Amino acid sequence: MKLSVDASTAMASLLAGSIGGAIGVGASYPFDTLSTKAQVSTGREENHLGFGRNFIKIWKSEGIGGFFDGVLITVSFYFSLLLLRDYNFTLFCK
Repeated sequence: MKLSVDASTAMASLLAGSIGGAIGVGASYPFDTLSTKAQVSTGREENHLGFGRNFIKIWKSEGIGGFFDGVLITVSFYFSLLLLRDYNFTLFCK
């Protein structure tokens, strides 16, 4: 089955999907930060904090920016990865 897709429609869809994926990664990033901090602190009982205490500790010491440390690198990586994946998909659907 051959799909006929207009190039501008394919590019708009490709860009929308990549942007949507990048927004999804950025929105979920604070939860990833909290789970990573919890995993790293496991094994050191004096430093082990739960989800809520990690949240409060980051909020007090670093503010809202502490939840988004490294988000630009992660989002740009996922954006480019999704863009490449979608571009290859549109090439193979021709």
